[in-house]
Amino acid sequence: MNKRMEKILAKQGGFTLIELMVVVAIIGILAAVAVPQYGKFQAKARQSEAKIALAGVFTAEKALFVEYGGYYGALDAIGYAPEGGTSIANTNGYYSVGFSAVGTKPGNAPAGTGACCVGAKKFGGNTGTLACAGASDASSFTATAQGGIASGTVVDAWSITQSNVLTNTTNGT
Repeated sequence: MNKRMEKILAKQGGFTLIELMVVVAIIGILAAVAVPQYGKFQAKARQSEAKIALAGVFTAEKALFVEYGGYYGALDAIGYAPEGGTSIANTNGYYSVGFSAVGTKPGNAPAGTGACCVGAKKFGGNTGTLACAGASDASSFTATAQGGIASGTVVDAWSITQSNVLTNTTNGT
């Protein structure tokens, strides 16, 4: 039985060092290709935050226009309140959303607190804020969303108008 066991053990083999090195090299090549693509995928996914926020502002502005006959830049007065609240301490988004100024209140519309911009808590992975650049008056509005969604300091900017035209004004991906 000893000779039989020796034959069985002699037939068993392992991987050579070269085979293991080839496998490690293949894994390294796959990782080098996948990691940058993953970052691009994350940036594209974060852009949906801007689109959703601007759609919310658009809907709120249209509702205010139907009721009071004009547009207004005070976010709380138009009924826009993102999840987490409008305070920078509570907002966990990547985008600042809103208008650069409140503008003139139409008719009997509620005055609101005058907050025209919801700040982004995350900018390129860091905390910080971006100013809003949109405009609002009685007959038109342009709401903006600006944020840092990829590494570096490139700002991704979106805008929407009263005509529901959504534009990526600066592509930060």
